[in-house]
Amino acid sequence: MPYEGYTEKRKASNKRYMDKLTRITLWLKPEEKKLIEDQAKAAKKKTSEYIKDILLPLRVKDQEQKQDN
Repeated sequence: MPYEGYTEKRKASNKRYMDKLTRITLWLKPEEKKLIEDQAKAAKKKTSEYIKDILLPLRVKDQEQKQDN
């Protein structure tokens, strides 16, 4: 089946997917951004994936500590 381009159906599908997500803005100095990007690249991950892999386990740990108290 040949590629039909960016169709209205694809556009609607992408919108439904993106509506389920939210964005966080993080202000960094250029050297901080480069450090994170370099670390993500070394881990063979996208920058956002790398950040989530670091932060989300901390949140789970925090939740577990609250439940123990």
